[in-house]
This record gives sequence, structure tokens and C-alpha cells, in this order.
Amino acid sequence: MLLAALRADDNRTEMLLDPTSAGLLRFDSDEQLKLMAVFRKGRPDLKGKIMRISDFCFITAAAAALVGMTMGIVMGISQDFTLAPSHAHLNLLGWVSMAIYGLYHRGVGRTSGFGGWIQAGSGALGAAFMAGGLGLYLGSHDERFVPLVITGSLLAALSMLLFLALVLFDMRDRRTSAFGMAAHSG
Repeated sequence: MLLAALRADDNRTEMLLDPTSAGLLRFDSDEQLKLMAVFRKGRPDLKGKIMRISDFCFITAAAAALVGMTMGIVMGISQDFTLAPSHAHLNLLGWVSMAIYGLYHRGVGRTSGFGGWIQAGSGALGAAFMAGGLGLYLGSHDERFVPLVITGSLLAALSMLLFLALVLFDMRDRRTSAFGMAAHSG
């Protein structure tokens, strides 16, 4: 696991802290640097390119919407609305919240970063665990599924808290950069 990366010199050498060996690793080739960039800047998609946080959010949102719509159709056809609360939570947390997260991340130009990935990942897991756990609980009334619902709820709340923090940090950064430009232009 890599904790930190430092630019060592101008001939494309990077020094990476490796906590497993308690030392520095040296990478000299462009291919090694590209591989390290994937670990530092984002998550790889199926083609080895970096997947943006907004794309992850949109894919998750669309998948949640498709599952939620299917649930709604099945409930309507069968006239059994037992899973309506699960359907509603999947649509709200999975489709609506993840789509809004994706729009925000794309709007601010955030393609990667630890905070953004933790925020988006906890939102996706929260939606899946809460809606899935609630559906399993409502369908069986088995108390073993309650911890899954609670875990999903806490992950969804964590995601929203991190989203608020990211928005506030982005506002602060925009304000700071605006003051810096105004001071240098005069």
C-alpha cells in the first residue's frame, strides 16, 4: 500500500513511501509512473484509465434507478407494496443522491481524490445496504437484517456529512483563490 509520493528530480523519478517495507521505492520508467498515478489519483476502470468520481456516481445512480424502477413495476403488477419503503430509499439514496453527488463532483472538476472517493463510495454502499437490508427485513421480518439497515443508514449519513465538508472546503478554496487573484491583479 502506498501512503505518499514525492517528486525526486526532473528525470521522471518518483520516490514512494512503502509502509510494508518501511522504506522508499524508486520508479524510473514512464510505465511505472503511469501505474503509480492510478493508485494516487483515482481508481482504474476496465480499460486501465482513471475513472472519475462523477462517472462512478452516475453509473451507480443509473443502476439504482433501474433496480428501483423494476421494483416499482413488479410491485404494481403484483399489487403487493410490502417493499415500498425499500423502493423509496433506493430511489432517493441510490438514484437521486448519487446523481446529485455526480453532478457536483463534475461541476467542480473533481476527478479523483481520497475524500471524494470515500464520500461517493460510502454513499453507494449506504444506498445498497440500506435499501437491500430494508427489503430483506420487510420481506422476512428477520431481525438479522436490522444491522444491515443500520449500517446502510450510517454510511448514507457519513456520505452526506462528507459531501457537506467537501462543499464547504470547495467554497473556502474558491474564496481564497479569488482573494489571491484580486491581490495580484491590482
